[in-house]
Amino acid sequence: MTKEKMSAANPKSTIQVTLMTKMTLDQVKEMKHLETYDEAIGFLIREQKKTMPSSAGKFPSGGPFKRDEEEDPYRVPS
Repeated sequence: MTKEKMSAANPKSTIQVTLMTKMTLDQVKEMKHLETYDEAIGFLIREQKKTMPSSAGKFPSGGPFKRDEEEDPYRVPS
């Protein structure tokens, strides 16, 4: 997708940040060789997601997992 199409599909908005936040974003842009604040914020979001624990396989309302007693032909023998 070209940048023109991307910008049409993703309208821009203005946000207000403190001077300290802007300076931090400037440092991230310089250190990671990024061109825009949008790229810097996206980078920081991706990095933050890496440190979050995975929620894969969690069913809070499902209760504990219990294996069926019947034979499972696809189960790897232990």
